[in-house]
Amino acid sequence: MNDLVTLTNKLLEENGLSAKKSFGQNFLTNSQILDKIFESIDFENITNIVEIGPGLGFLTERLIALEKKLTVIEADRDMVNILKNRFIGLDIIEGDCRKVDYNQFDKKTTLFIGNLPYNITKDILEIFINFPSPTQFSFMVQKEVGDKLKYKEGNKTNCALGAFMALKGAFYSEVNVSRSSFTPAPKVESIFLNYKAINSVDIQNYKKLKQLFIHPNKTVQNNLKPLNINFPEDYKNLLSLRPHQLKINDIDKLLTLI
Repeated sequence: MNDLVTLTNKLLEENGLSAKKSFGQNFLTNSQILDKIFESIDFENITNIVEIGPGLGFLTERLIALEKKLTVIEADRDMVNILKNRFIGLDIIEGDCRKVDYNQFDKKTTLFIGNLPYNITKDILEIFINFPSPTQFSFMVQKEVGDKLKYKEGNKTNCALGAFMALKGAFYSEVNVSRSSFTPAPKVESIFLNYKAINSVDIQNYKKLKQLFIHPNKTVQNNLKPLNINFPEDYKNLLSLRPHQLKINDIDKLLTLI
């Protein structure tokens, strides 16, 4: 049996625990995938790391070895107790990651990383995109969600959040993660994405993009009709397209008038 699977079962059994669906707990127990994830991350210029949802601490262990300032955020008290026993002196914030005051961290030098609970992925990413640039975050998400976030002209899965992230920065590497890499195995495939926010983009533009993508199968003109905008003649070609067909440069152009 995989060593990390054995360790997972041992830690849970010793503490009278099992994976909790309420916390979306699926522990990454494939050491080769953990190595690939670790190698995919650009740690240059990073002096602080904030890990969200460390669980049993398998990625945490690798992050500690970097000898950078590490803070972990964990909502499950049982996991917090295990982390305290495994890593003496680890800086732990116990609570919901959506309610943490992130102003305490220097965004320019901090890497935000985590195996995000899939039921609150969007909530967490909407917190991240509010951070000023430059910012760097790396996260595990459901594969289907990850594909939506990687904006590409013509993809029918394109969405407002993906468009905003494309305006603000870029994904620079990824690792596909199969269901069998987790204990217990989730019902979906996963992907680990690395992202750098480089550009300063007003968060108000995200609200505008939500309106632009409100009805994916309708034209840009129909979606923006409630805003009563008088578009110049040279915008007509864009207005006849569906949102997912727009290039990022086209979206940037539209935002100047929305």
